[in-house]
Amino acid sequence: MIDDASNESAVIAATSLSLESNADLLSRWAAIMSELGRRGILRTANNPVADYAEYVVADRLGLTLENNSNAGHDGTDKNGVRYQIKARRLTANTGRRQLSPIRNIDQDKFDFLIVALFDHDFTLVELWKLPIALVRMHGRHSNHVNGWIVHAKGAILLDSRAERLV
Repeated sequence: MIDDASNESAVIAATSLSLESNADLLSRWAAIMSELGRRGILRTANNPVADYAEYVVADRLGLTLENNSNAGHDGTDKNGVRYQIKARRLTANTGRRQLSPIRNIDQDKFDFLIVALFDHDFTLVELWKLPIALVRMHGRHSNHVNGWIVHAKGAILLDSRAERLV
């Protein structure tokens, strides 16, 4: 729960940011991205949601993350089980739960899909562990993106094989 002091700090910070120029905001964003990379939280210069999800999931589940160039799975546990990690940041503008495309699902390059859903402020609100068979059953292949499309809602999460971790 957000207390009055936290809420007041957020309002002050937002007001302060509203006074800055676009160039200053982008410069601050670039500096923040660089610092998060230095800390090992971000591994690419892309949208930070995916990298942050990999960092959070690896920490929570004790996974060893693969190199960024490894196609098919993002991390492995101590028993050799392979995990593909997908994430979505849920905002007021969009409550969409469509994940980025999953490629080469027919090649069995992962055993479980981990779905991390973050609130607008990067608070982890849901974490799901889904067997690859469940992803195949409830996802759909799209030729347009050359991958499987999965929505983290409805039947796939209600299936008894889906495990909610958070």
